[in-house]
Amino acid sequence: MTIHAVVFDLDGVIRHWDPGPNADIERRHGLAPGAILDAAFAPDLAIAAITGQLTHDRWTAAVAERIGSPEAVAEWREHRGTLDPEMAAFVGEVRATGCTVGLLSNATTRLREDLAHLGLAQAFDVVFNTAELGVCKPDHEVYREVLRRLDLPGDEVVFTDDLPDWAAAASAVGMHGIPFVGRDPLRASLQALGVPIR
Repeated sequence: MTIHAVVFDLDGVIRHWDPGPNADIERRHGLAPGAILDAAFAPDLAIAAITGQLTHDRWTAAVAERIGSPEAVAEWREHRGTLDPEMAAFVGEVRATGCTVGLLSNATTRLREDLAHLGLAQAFDVVFNTAELGVCKPDHEVYREVLRRLDLPGDEVVFTDDLPDWAAAASAVGMHGIPFVGRDPLRASLQALGVPIR
């Protein structure tokens, strides 16, 4: 067995979100704490956004309507998270071994714009955006679609995600699903699988 591809989750692995700006926006606009994310990630809106049924613009417009504050949502949507520079460098290290590096993210139609903003536009050989695939993690079909598009069997692909159940879902379709708990443990796991990363 040789690992030919390593696929990374984005949020919680390479990009992180500080709750402070949201709290500040809600306070200044007289909203209850957590109101924006509660609306944005209500199941009906969130699933529609990350499976491409709603564009990013339509999703945020629906959030604005739901909380009654377009001004607050206009500020909120300007935030794009914070890049973890160590993990961005690590992606490059994995790529330098000759492995294909991919990204699989439950994301909106704005993902590629966000990647460019974060300086990651060229970081991955392939980007799997669930808003483009029409199915999202942890549905097994999304992992099967990744394997089809990579044209690789599961035992030649690693997937890492900060949500253990989502890594386990990748394992269930034959991938090496590795829960992400930090760069160094991931490095050790890849080395154990024979990825020639130092």
